[in-house]
Amino acid sequence: MDKQEQLAEAQKKAAIANKGNKNGARKSRILNDTLKRRLMQDDGEEANKVIMALLTKAKEGDVPAIREVLDRAEGKVKSETDITSSDGSLSNNLKIEFVDVESKVSE
Repeated sequence: MDKQEQLAEAQKKAAIANKGNKNGARKSRILNDTLKRRLMQDDGEEANKVIMALLTKAKEGDVPAIREVLDRAEGKVKSETDITSSDGSLSNNLKIEFVDVESKVSE
């Protein structure tokens, strides 16, 4: 096989390997655009219905609905962890050790 044939074969293999999901992003945009368009119909009346349904569920005590309302209204809560030493100062030298619990139990 000469260089031209090798190059052609490599290009064929690369084209197959790099095919990917060409429609994935476009389909996602189509769904998002359609959803936004439908929600904004009749001066946002559809969006208002969705919001009212969510608020009704939250008022009934539905925890996921309450969480969604709070996340949308206040923003999601960031999780932070401060690691302090016994004297209360922040620790710069942190050692994390993973222990196999099953092997410790059997010893």
